[in-house]
Amino acid sequence: MALLVAIVLLSTALLAAILLHDRLVPEPPYAEITLEQVSTEGLGGTEEHPHLVRNAIVGELYDLGVHVEGLHEKDGVLTQFFISRTGLNDADIEAWYYDVISSSWRALDFIDKGNTLVASLGPAGGVDIDDGYEAQYLLIISLNTPGTINFGAYTALAH
Repeated sequence: MALLVAIVLLSTALLAAILLHDRLVPEPPYAEITLEQVSTEGLGGTEEHPHLVRNAIVGELYDLGVHVEGLHEKDGVLTQFFISRTGLNDADIEAWYYDVISSSWRALDFIDKGNTLVASLGPAGGVDIDDGYEAQYLLIISLNTPGTINFGAYTALAH
């Protein structure tokens, strides 16, 4: 009987330690994302544009590259691009991404999250990444209203 109690206590303690570890130690990031200056001249008939800056000029077209490098294996990873400013809404921005399959620029659809617009880059279901995975997304962005903006990119899991 004592052996059975000891086994139950040890297995319960092991299970609790595993669960506690999973809650206390966050999962490492799936990918490293960097925003890069890129050249879109000639792609789909475009000209060269300046790199996107925080104090963008209304009506000016800007280029931006979003580089994704896989750090460890994970399935269904979305790359999310965001742009934010107080009072920003989806009528304040026009953006396109370069579709390498059709060799053309396609409108980027944003979701309004209240002062922040978020768009997924790549397939809607995300991509399966692993260590060594690399992707480069090319964007052209234009603002329709003045003001300083914040922008960036991050990864999230597709649901």
